[in-house]
Amino acid sequence: MELIIAVFVIATIWGAICYAIANPKGQGQLGFLLGFFLGPLGVVFAVFLSDSVERFICLRCRKGVDEEAKICPFCLQDFRTKKEKTQTRQKRKKRQEIREEPILVPVGAVIDIVKVKCPVCDCEIWLDRDSIGSEVRCDECKRGFELTRPLGDD
Repeated sequence: MELIIAVFVIATIWGAICYAIANPKGQGQLGFLLGFFLGPLGVVFAVFLSDSVERFICLRCRKGVDEEAKICPFCLQDFRTKKEKTQTRQKRKKRQEIREEPILVPVGAVIDIVKVKCPVCDCEIWLDRDSIGSEVRCDECKRGFELTRPLGDD
């Protein structure tokens, strides 16, 4: 029984070593399996594994970033072109225009709606006055914030 436990522990250690070698290449799970089942021979295979994800170096933080990334996950550097940024702004503007359609209220109903700005993405949100003092979630950036006062109540 002790022999089985010792073999399992040694295999796990080799798996962890191969995982550490293969993980930066995006092949961590395969590296662990190679080390667990092949031991020292798995290290040789793990060294020669190729990158599964194409990467490039962020010029700001000098870390490897996925080729398809639009924003660096480490330093938040924006990699989008000027055209892509303009398209994103235009899409956001269209969404805001769609939201600015009139709200239909039954005749004689009293409704108290206020306009607030999201502190993260700076978009305008229309809410009822009862929401003041409670947490509100922005439709654009999906972040929550506490609503303290409506826009224009300076």
